Amino acid sequence: MFPNVTRIGSFAFTGCSSLKEATFPEVTQTGTLVFNSCSDLKKAHFHKLTYINEQLFVDCTALEDVQCPVVK
Repeated sequence: MFPNVTRIGSFAFTGCSSLKEATFPEVTQTGTLVFNSCSDLKKAHFHKLTYINEQLFVDCTALEDVQCPVVK
């Protein structure tokens, strides 16, 4: 969990193959390719994000669960 983070810059977690879950209760903005090639990322939860960049999860082949106010 990343409780005090409000923004995530482009490429912030690119290639973090050990990252399996990420929860961001305060993030409202992200850059592009934030989780690019995070091959073991299974869960990503955002509580305040209002827009998902179309390239947020490129090559996240294990991704199973994304929770975000804008995902229906």
